[in-house]
Amino acid sequence: MKRLIALSAVAFAVGLFATLWFRPWPELTRPKYVDPAFRTPSSIELASLPTAARFDFPLGSENGALTYNAQRFTEIITSATT
Repeated sequence: MKRLIALSAVAFAVGLFATLWFRPWPELTRPKYVDPAFRTPSSIELASLPTAARFDFPLGSENGALTYNAQRFTEIITSATT
């Protein structure tokens, strides 16, 4: 009976170790190639980015006071040319 308890404890320990070893293994290893979209830029690359002088929002801003012209795609825009 003691041998069966010891054997089941060893089997439980081996199973627990295998689960904890193999389950998070893909997350713990570093991939060989990382997509450039997911790479963090260096500080030199961040400093070399141009600054935005003006932001225009799709439905208007202080320069284009909430203008919205909903037309069908096939209609000819005549009001914009006059």
